[in-house]
Amino acid sequence: MLAGISSLGASSSVFAAGSPLEASPLGISLWAIVSFLVLFALLYKVAWPKLLNALEERETKIRQDLEDSEKKLREAVALVEQRKQEIEKVKDEARAILDEERAKGQEVGSEIVSKARQEADEIIERAKEEINFEREKAVAALRREVVDISLDAAGKVLGRAITEDDHKRLVEEAASELGKLNA
Repeated sequence: MLAGISSLGASSSVFAAGSPLEASPLGISLWAIVSFLVLFALLYKVAWPKLLNALEERETKIRQDLEDSEKKLREAVALVEQRKQEIEKVKDEARAILDEERAKGQEVGSEIVSKARQEADEIIERAKEEINFEREKAVAALRREVVDISLDAAGKVLGRAITEDDHKRLVEEAASELGKLNA
């Protein structure tokens, strides 16, 4: 670029032939350095603070975003742990409820079996009582039949009619004989 400037300077009459800039290459360099320093000072005063502010704001925003994301990550981890504990608590409660219901079911089953056995025993006892009652009824009916048959047979053997007193006496004798046989 300096070559372009010097070729421009040689063809143009901006710089006079006897100008100090043409006379020494140090003069052009000096002016370039001075221009650079003026431009640098101007940029340093005007653009540099804005650039630093923008970088600091970006750094602050990034740092804040990192802190927010770390905070949210900690909250998420804490929430996951809390949910795990709640799930375990619910599982424990469900197990306890199932165990309790199983125990109740077994208890109810035992009660049903016990009640069924008791009812069966009662039915058996009633059946035995009914059998005994029917047996006694049958024995009494059999006694009456035997007495009636005996009286008829006695009447035929004796050839006469049996009176009421004879009848009573014969019944009592027959009953006592049958009582001895049953004992």
